Amino acid sequence: MRANYDYYKAAFEGVEMPFAFVDLDLFDKNIKDIVQRVGDKSIRIATKSLRCTTLIHRILDVSPQFKGLMCFTAAEAVWLAKQGFDDLLVAYPTVHPKAIQAVFEQLQLGKKIYLMADPVVPQPPTSSATEESEGAPPLTAGLAAHRPTKHPLE
Repeated sequence: MRANYDYYKAAFEGVEMPFAFVDLDLFDKNIKDIVQRVGDKSIRIATKSLRCTTLIHRILDVSPQFKGLMCFTAAEAVWLAKQGFDDLLVAYPTVHPKAIQAVFEQLQLGKKIYLMADPVVPQPPTSSATEESEGAPPLTAGLAAHRPTKHPLE
């Protein structure tokens, strides 16, 4: 029988909302379909789209093609590292010193966490009106972090 909206509506009649449900048969089928479609390419799971560590483990256990996680923030990567995950790519740059320090601490423990960085872009020219204004802040970018005694990727 193919499960559809009416099937699930009837199955959960009387269940108090809100609640979460995952059809594990369909979930597993989707995972296997993805593995078949990508051929021999590696797959990194986007945790921004899947927030359940049990399901993330379930995916990683299916095939060695699933390698690592793509995280939304550095804080999420640190949390996932503490939950036992490794090979964590932070998809968005971070400049928060505490988050960078927490990542560094996980690197010191042997975890692999990769931070993305935007390229440095020259300051755009400002208009004469901006230059004359005393309240206009300069456009700058900077990052301060402790330098490891050993490069974390060595």
